[in-house]
Amino acid sequence: LALAQRVGRAGARSTVATQSGVGPLLRLLFARAGTVNGALCSLRADHFSPDRVEGACPACTGRGTVSRCSPERLVTHPERSLRDGALGGTRPGRFLGEPDGQFLATIAAVLGEAVVDTPWSALSADQQSVALHGAGDRVVSVTWRYQRGKRSGEHTFEGTWDGLCGRVEHEARLRARRKDADQWAALLDDVSCGSCAGERLAPQARAVTLAGSTLPALLKQPLHRLPTLFDEAVLSVHQQAVMDAIWPDVDARVSELCALGLGHLALARPTATLSDGELQRVRLAAVSRSGLTGITLVLDEPSAGLGPGEVVALVDRLRAIRDDGNTLVVVDHRPLMIRAADHLVELGPGGGTDGGRVLAAGPPADILAGTGPTAVALRPSHAPLPPVSAPTAIRVRGAHLHHLRHLSIDLPERGFVAVTGPSGSGKTTLVSGVLAASIRLGRPVGCHTLTGADRFTLSESAADGAQTVLDALGLLAALQGVYQRVPGHDLPRRAFSFRSPVGRCPTCKGSGTELVSMDALADLALPCPGCGGARYRDAVRAVRWSGRSIDQLLDTPVTALGPDLPGGPLAAGVSVLQKVGLGHLSFGRRTRSLSGGELQRLQLAGHLRTSAGPSLHLLEEPGRGLHEADLAQLSGCLRALVDRGDLVVATVHRASLLQTADRLLVLGPGAGAAGGRLVYDGAPAGWAG
Repeated sequence: LALAQRVGRAGARSTVATQSGVGPLLRLLFARAGTVNGALCSLRADHFSPDRVEGACPACTGRGTVSRCSPERLVTHPERSLRDGALGGTRPGRFLGEPDGQFLATIAAVLGEAVVDTPWSALSADQQSVALHGAGDRVVSVTWRYQRGKRSGEHTFEGTWDGLCGRVEHEARLRARRKDADQWAALLDDVSCGSCAGERLAPQARAVTLAGSTLPALLKQPLHRLPTLFDEAVLSVHQQAVMDAIWPDVDARVSELCALGLGHLALARPTATLSDGELQRVRLAAVSRSGLTGITLVLDEPSAGLGPGEVVALVDRLRAIRDDGNTLVVVDHRPLMIRAADHLVELGPGGGTDGGRVLAAGPPADILAGTGPTAVALRPSHAPLPPVSAPTAIRVRGAHLHHLRHLSIDLPERGFVAVTGPSGSGKTTLVSGVLAASIRLGRPVGCHTLTGADRFTLSESAADGAQTVLDALGLLAALQGVYQRVPGHDLPRRAFSFRSPVGRCPTCKGSGTELVSMDALADLALPCPGCGGARYRDAVRAVRWSGRSIDQLLDTPVTALGPDLPGGPLAAGVSVLQKVGLGHLSFGRRTRSLSGGELQRLQLAGHLRTSAGPSLHLLEEPGRGLHEADLAQLSGCLRALVDRGDLVVATVHRASLLQTADRLLVLGPGAGAAGGRLVYDGAPAGWAG
């Protein structure tokens, strides 16, 4: 069995309960032992599943949330009037705010003509509410003139006004399968369903209790509380018999999750919100409870996101699986994991074409006593550089999102700030849920106040959603330009993109592959018979620049390209990839084929290419997937950002990277409700945890 860090996108309905196998057991328990007004319920287990028609809340279809328009995202220019472009920051907003259109005419009919000509920020709260959320059952008659090119005319409408937000939600549903669906969806937020209060179940299932607790209430409890939840419960003979039959399996599965450092999670937690390491350990717990023996289990960085003490607990769990008669093959870079192995295989000596060879194999103690890359990297090296000292720039007060306990922190105007602590202590919530969300929306999110961030440009990475390394670095236009300027052809610029019908291979439509159906097995991808995997038409491939056709250039490791490229954006791209240790990649390499560590460094390369004013870089585990030797290179890249005046805030667990930080914020002392506090704020040398 192979458990990757994350396979595709987690389903919107997937939770810790569904992934771990605990959910079906609890549904059966409530169906057999639950009561309504003192009498045993007559519902089936399916009635307790939000993924079944019988059990789903009809208002939200079992999602627990409904999509609602965010006024802050819709009204992008509150200093302007509706007629002068208050909604003009998005394409849907421009559609709704068309000066001569139906919607402004309706608002004018409801509230008066002056309202659409008054700055939005000067309108009263009641006027804004009616414009956004409607006038209830009031029927209005509206007549407006339209102009479409040479066509003009008059329209009349009579009906109720459901508000600008109501129109956004209506249009988003209508356009869900159209090309512009994302533009409308970007104006929506998921908010708790008012009918089920986010509990996802239909009323009849929410009314069932067991020892005073409903199933949704049980699913919201942290895992570490579940084993003792029913210890003092008074149950009937029938209920106790059902409990004795089902609860031991629930208890064993929950104990397995807690042993893997997941006791802070709730069973209702969506898996889409888990870190890659957490998700992999949830799946590992399900496998370890399966009773399988004689299997080979392949794990990819299972220690990601864990502190040192949690890594020790993970090692103990892996050894227990081994002792059950199984073999574990683990890809990992943490020193504790390496030293705990029974057998160590070291690949190298470099990455890409410079790697792929077995340098050593045997007991860890023997290999770490040698002179290989891992042995050298794990030995004490030179002392870290003195920390950078800078005045305070960003002040966060009263951070309270999820388990954060009203934290207040100050961040410097430049430096490398590492945020660490146990898994589930609130690190990602602070960095992504509070800092990033507040800065993107321009208002406090999950905190009382956040000031000082306006001096920074938030550095967003193009690697997110990019298909290739070239896309991630924003170099497609530069590549198209140099090939289009080669003399001797009349191809347009767009021909030098395998996404364009003008330039892509007509056989494979630019994919470079031909899919062969294997029935029950996964489809087999073979090189395209038309282009041989090159993805371009013959005419495009005939154009050469720096001695290479465009498909050859895209497939060549960038280290090999360096000496042949003249100065310019492409040469700069090669330089920055080499700087972050990705010289073995090619520009055409698909990002989905990169390891977690490679993708992190590609994102960092994108950050290094941007230099517009002081920037704020918010990173999630930048050391994930990196060898100890690569961490020194990563540290150098972070230092380069700091030296140019930037602020880097990153969640970190790797000890060698923590030592290079200018400032250390430690959250804890535990996970979940036991965490969320600031237990240390200072230089790394002063922390003995």
